[in-house]
Amino acid sequence: MDYKSENLLLNSDKKVLIMGIILLMRCENNVVDISNKLEDLCKTSNLYDIFWYVKNNVKNNTITVPSALIEKFKNNVDNLKIVEYIVKCYNEQIKLSTLDYIKLLDITILNYEIRKTTRNIEKLRQMDKNNEAVISNLNFNVEKLMELNRNLKNIEKGVHHE
Repeated sequence: MDYKSENLLLNSDKKVLIMGIILLMRCENNVVDISNKLEDLCKTSNLYDIFWYVKNNVKNNTITVPSALIEKFKNNVDNLKIVEYIVKCYNEQIKLSTLDYIKLLDITILNYEIRKTTRNIEKLRQMDKNNEAVISNLNFNVEKLMELNRNLKNIEKGVHHE
């Protein structure tokens, strides 16, 4: 299987989740401490069952060996493809520092929230053109918050403009 060309796995969010699962399997540094963040993101993808299985193995100190992971998901074709990809990455000793991983996870969550908000705005637009006033008001509020944020940053730097 040419796992790098699998359409199923090209999504960057999914790659971040897979890296998180691989790090969990290796139990590296403080990955267990941030697994709640990983869990929330996995809930919106089809990686949740795999994540849950790996996390429980980590918790019970019965760390999942790759062959056991394949055995567990062998009857689910979609999950098996992902599991085979995870095992291949794990076996190839793909390296990613915990710090890089935390940054990637934060960026992925932020991007997910931005996409979700954008979709909600589009739904509002389609539901009723009268909602343009509501959207305009929301945009105005966002601009005000961004301005406030800039002002706070300037105050922190000791640069205050009247």
